[in-house]
Amino acid sequence: RILSGDHPDVVGRVGAALGLPAGDAVGGLTPEDKRDAVAALVAARQGDGAIVMVGDGVNDAAALALADVGIAVQGGMGATIVAADIVLT
Repeated sequence: RILSGDHPDVVGRVGAALGLPAGDAVGGLTPEDKRDAVAALVAARQGDGAIVMVGDGVNDAAALALADVGIAVQGGMGATIVAADIVLT
């Protein structure tokens, strides 16, 4: 899934290019929306799969912290890097 604060049209085009169903590429989300979506995915998880969140801004920190694995992209804000388990440089 793609959960993004970016414009829904852009997110939809990226999702389509990746072969994702339309409902799995959602844009225009607030930080709280992303946090709540990750929390719901973690709660609904079945089996041994892990919930991974990749973020690049302070608005992703809460979702990164809730995911089983949080990955921050270098250049992200300090709170994002602190909340992440992994930082890509």
